Amino acid sequence: AYALLRRTITFLLQSSKTEDDALHSAVFAALALLSRLQPADQADADVDPAPFVELAFRCGASRFMKEREMAAQALIPLVSSERLSIVLERLTHALPAAGKPIADYNALHGNLLQMRMLLKRRIVGLTHTEPVRTYVERALAACFPTDGARHCFATSGTLLRLIAASLRCSTIATQMLPAELLSRVAAAARTTLRAPPQCSPVMRSFHEQHAASLCLKLATALGGKIGEETTTTLLESLLEHDSYEVRLAAIKSVAVLPRSAYDTAAVFVALLKALQVETYHRCTQHLMSALAGLVGHGTVPPPSLWPLLQSRATESALRVPALVLLGRCMGHALGSTCTDASKADGCAPPEAQLSFFLDALRKDASPAAYVTHRFGAAQAVH
Repeated sequence: AYALLRRTITFLLQSSKTEDDALHSAVFAALALLSRLQPADQADADVDPAPFVELAFRCGASRFMKEREMAAQALIPLVSSERLSIVLERLTHALPAAGKPIADYNALHGNLLQMRMLLKRRIVGLTHTEPVRTYVERALAACFPTDGARHCFATSGTLLRLIAASLRCSTIATQMLPAELLSRVAAAARTTLRAPPQCSPVMRSFHEQHAASLCLKLATALGGKIGEETTTTLLESLLEHDSYEVRLAAIKSVAVLPRSAYDTAAVFVALLKALQVETYHRCTQHLMSALAGLVGHGTVPPPSLWPLLQSRATESALRVPALVLLGRCMGHALGSTCTDASKADGCAPPEAQLSFFLDALRKDASPAAYVTHRFGAAQAVH
């Protein structure tokens, strides 16, 4: 069966040089079948996966993106732990040399995809991490040329996701982050965030989102006072980015990052500023959730937050997160006195705040309310 599958794929590859879409569909199906094979570490010793590995490498240079992606998926079960480092070195040598023009962007993209999938699924099989660092250095030189030449969003975005996958291994992160490579990776991610549009808005936003997430991972990994200042400054910058996917990635990071990774007071101010101007409901919902998390951990909400929440709580799509944040703010309002200065900022007395809050609870906790509103009311009380 394996011999028949190998001959079939070889025939399809030889015939796929034509423009027949049916043949490329067959190649994709064959690669999907290879991706379902038993992992090489558990497969029959009589079966040699090497020919299939070669076929996956060849398909990695296909002009069809989906075919390149499936070739990367097919490579995972074909590479054993003993041969993982050898395959990584082969992928490194296949990268274009520094300073030389890229002859085939499809082949480079396929190479990056295969490396990323191997690191994502088989990183535990690495006995040493030097091949990964060498690969990243050469890939950075190819995808982000220092001469200012325009870079390809597909390849550069895949490389940034590859680096993010490699940083999940603490050994790799330890070797990469203290070195000069850290600044090169961060510069590459910032280049992606600031690059002029060279592709569709959807593709651009997709890669910008991953670049933003990688920047935050790198900043957080620095640790100490430098890491806190870098992460705080980066969050403040990303919360004002033009792309709402980038803003959303930054907002979500506030919830998952440890409180020690950034200045909570400065980030709270940046979130509040973003809430005042944000127009996308999804971002606004996560902004309110992030603010509620910070208030729940002891951050004192400013008086200006209350009138803002009163106006936004009337919008159906924002009612639940607004009500939850109102509930967190009530704990501070009932335990303090509203000063004359806070009244000047538009802060209502605690009695008026409580009255508004209870009226909202009665409405949203009634059986006639939407189930999400009832759940929000319960969260607000908690």
